[in-house]
Amino acid sequence: MSLLRRLSAHKQEMDASLMHHRDGEESNRSSPARGIRPTCCFRKWKWAILFLCLVLLAPFVLLRWLNEEKEVRTTKWSDSGEINFRFEKEYEEFRPADCSNLNERVQELMRIRDSVRAELLQLEADRSRLGKKITELNDHFTKEIPKKQVELKNLESSIFEANLLLKEVQERHTPDIRLPSKSLFPDASDLQAVIADFNSAEPCDMESCFDYSRCSITTHMVVYVYPVEETASEMAKSFYKYLTANVHSARDPQTACIFVALHEGDAQMKSLEFWRGDGRNHLILDLSRGGLAAHARGRAMLLSDNFSARTYQPGFDVVASLYVNDYQPQAWKDYAPLLPLNRKYFLSFWGDLAAADSEKQLAPDTRRDSLIDGLKGVSEAAHKTGDRFELRFACSSGTQSLSAIPTIDKLCGTVAERGIMLRDSLFAVVPSFEVSTAVFQTRILEALLHGTVPVIVGDRSQLPFADLLDWRRVTYRIPFARLPEIHFILRSIGAEDLLEMRRRGRVVAENFLNDKQALVKTALSALQHRLGMLAPAISDYQALPVFNGSYSPLNTVDASAQTTPENDEYLGPLEAPYASPAFRQNFTSVQQHAYSAWNGFYQLTSHVALPSRPFDVPFVPTEARLTNDTSHGFRPINNGIGGSGKEFAEAIGGNSHREQFTVVMLTYERDAVLSAALSRLNKMPYLNKVIVVWNNGNRAPNADVSWPKLHVPVVFLNPGRNSLNNRFLPFREIETDAILSIDDDVYLAQHDIIFAFRVWREQRDKIVGFPGRFHSWDGGTWKYNSNHSCELSMVLTGAAFFHKFYAYAYSYFMPEAIRAKVDELTNCEDLAMNFLVAHMTRKPPVKTTSRWTFKCAGCPETLSSDESHFIERHDCMQFFTKVYGYNPLLYTQFRVDSVLFKTRLPHNHQKCFKYV
Repeated sequence: MSLLRRLSAHKQEMDASLMHHRDGEESNRSSPARGIRPTCCFRKWKWAILFLCLVLLAPFVLLRWLNEEKEVRTTKWSDSGEINFRFEKEYEEFRPADCSNLNERVQELMRIRDSVRAELLQLEADRSRLGKKITELNDHFTKEIPKKQVELKNLESSIFEANLLLKEVQERHTPDIRLPSKSLFPDASDLQAVIADFNSAEPCDMESCFDYSRCSITTHMVVYVYPVEETASEMAKSFYKYLTANVHSARDPQTACIFVALHEGDAQMKSLEFWRGDGRNHLILDLSRGGLAAHARGRAMLLSDNFSARTYQPGFDVVASLYVNDYQPQAWKDYAPLLPLNRKYFLSFWGDLAAADSEKQLAPDTRRDSLIDGLKGVSEAAHKTGDRFELRFACSSGTQSLSAIPTIDKLCGTVAERGIMLRDSLFAVVPSFEVSTAVFQTRILEALLHGTVPVIVGDRSQLPFADLLDWRRVTYRIPFARLPEIHFILRSIGAEDLLEMRRRGRVVAENFLNDKQALVKTALSALQHRLGMLAPAISDYQALPVFNGSYSPLNTVDASAQTTPENDEYLGPLEAPYASPAFRQNFTSVQQHAYSAWNGFYQLTSHVALPSRPFDVPFVPTEARLTNDTSHGFRPINNGIGGSGKEFAEAIGGNSHREQFTVVMLTYERDAVLSAALSRLNKMPYLNKVIVVWNNGNRAPNADVSWPKLHVPVVFLNPGRNSLNNRFLPFREIETDAILSIDDDVYLAQHDIIFAFRVWREQRDKIVGFPGRFHSWDGGTWKYNSNHSCELSMVLTGAAFFHKFYAYAYSYFMPEAIRAKVDELTNCEDLAMNFLVAHMTRKPPVKTTSRWTFKCAGCPETLSSDESHFIERHDCMQFFTKVYGYNPLLYTQFRVDSVLFKTRLPHNHQKCFKYV
């Protein structure tokens, strides 16, 4: 309305102005006298008329524009997701008559405004929700894409590995090996055939006097032991007990390869049931020490400590002392320690050397006189250097010849009295007058047990099991002619060699000679090696199932859904479970590898066949890994070209065939901690199996717990009792050489484990792991120390790799007193394993990476947190040292990291591992 008024007023003003100009023009025309400036007035009127026309036209133009304009709202979505609004105004032609409904129109416009505002808010909420969802999807795919890339890489590697394995299987040369055409077992009727009495002047050997047809190479050596009579001596009954308990023994004589008989006094060998006329395939244990005549023994082998040059048959008879004690688990208490090295006497001898004229049965022997004169002369010369010789050529009381056969050398004193002298002697003289006498064998054994190095004078005597045991590493032998030089020779031997001879001598005595059980094992194993037959396989430990008759949990959940990878580092292909090759050294074990089995660090286990041993298979030339006929099983880096991180991760490489490892995890009352530990092992390369040792056999797992399901089998085993020794049991389920022993509360990244596994493959005979410790000399005794140090001597087995061979050695061959100590204290099993490996190999462990401790945040209290834990470990150190006779631990001053760790690399190369 106000606009209409303004337009009307403006129009009236324009009309009045126009009338005023017209009146002025008429007055000018009527008064010529005033027309002195006509041109100027015309110009003014022209501009006034033009302005008037514009003013008159402006309202009409404005009204037309207002009528044509419309109010229109359009919406446009931009590519960026934003919403743009454009408004076009719409005005209807103004009519004064419509002013009455302006209020309604305003209300309608306000309603439209509120509707548009609500719609805008809804659109903004939708935009925010969609933006948030887009962000979430973006984050999800950002995380998921690397995982899928790793999975794709694993699948590609697995496919490549499977194709490579298929190619190897197709190209493998498997010759057609057939068993012998004859029966694998001897004919039962053959035992009834009687052969003519043996009557030959030629000595027996294995070719001429042994029937190989009864000993098939397809089985282990079977031994039948003749029963002893009730009137037999306690010694005979004791030997019978150990013989029948031996793994070679069988009750059925029809399948026997060897027949063992115990000879005492007047027993007639020909009356034996399976003697068959000549006694072939018989082994006679001569307990009478009187010997057997050739016609009485026939073709039988004789195990005795009394042989003369006339009665001994080299390569056929067996020399050893039978007068030994029964097996005693605490026998280690009677052995002398290795240190101190120097003793009261440099050289000693105590015995009665019978003169030729005092014993009519003995022929004159100049060696007796030369021995006495030579030792006396050397003693006088050595006295000037400060070395003391203790030489006693006569007995203060009675003598012991230990034989029904007359001998030159006789023992003096009791076993305890002789032991006192030997413990005070660095060397002990052992005269050699015959092939073997009971006195000679007794002197050798007593010297070894008391840490005295036997010095054998003469070259006639045969040492026990000399065809298998290398006595040069234990004794020193000189001829009678060099007696004047004996002091110079012995004094030139260094302390290191003396201690090693002393140590090896004790090992030989303990494991092969010192008791009836060891002697029986050694004698039968020696015969088995002679025949070229395989030793019986050692038994794996059979544990009980944990889950109601099942070894695997019933409630499982995919571990991939519970955990996320620690990083996107590719560590190797995910392979199908692959067991380590077993028993690859069958018939080579009795020839090519026999020396190492009886004289190397394997000698504790020389009586049985093991699936594998560290470094059993020699390293082949490098090019053999690439040659078609020898490359099966090898996985060289980049097919032999080599490379850095990418190529390194794609293959296991190294000098050995491809292999995997088994995780053995000990747990007790920590289900949640165990579940988390298992989840961390998911998708780990080279993992064969996970074995959970359920150490609380009295408690079943919680039925409500869902255990992680990994890409490999997880087996729960109940060993039957709670013992820390269960960690090292050789479970049947372990099918790989490599074992990763790990506690359930230890956190290790997968790259740490894979790196340690690669290191172990090059140090197979050592313990390779993470937490390093050392032994320290404090207060005149050894103590356990966990402080930071630049020298280590132990790697704790709560996170360490070792060979399955050591699981057998720990459980079956390590001194029982050590395992008993572990059970007594519920502690020190890791120290015991370190002592054992160092004792067998004489090598220190290997520590990998910089990890020192492995604290588990939030885990229940552990045994190691107890105040008495360290005190008990000090006690263990001292006790184990006494059992072994010395401390076998050795120091190492380095740790192992990957080759390119902390190396500045070109942009086109990667490190072996990102963090180690």
